[in-house]
Amino acid sequence: SLYVNPLYRSKGIGSAIVSELLKRHDDDEEEEKEDVLSTTSGTTVCLLTLRPTIPFYEKHAFRVVEQERIPQPLQLEFAAGSLLSILLGNTLVCMVRD
Repeated sequence: SLYVNPLYRSKGIGSAIVSELLKRHDDDEEEEKEDVLSTTSGTTVCLLTLRPTIPFYEKHAFRVVEQERIPQPLQLEFAAGSLLSILLGNTLVCMVRD
């Protein structure tokens, strides 16, 4: 989960955190490619978030995927989170970055 106190929002803190995590992912992936001499393209990064945060993650190259395309390891978490989100008056979405 990523949460930035409202007093500190719009200062680039959330973007800096997401950018650093994605950089670390990409760096780790690059090291793995060098270790096994792989030529495959990168892995997909997935996240679950609330609908109002979609524009924030789109700035980091994420896109919304349909419920039918949610990766198997996230399906149970998505189902449980969706029920809770509905009770709280929101909508949970899955986003991916290829």
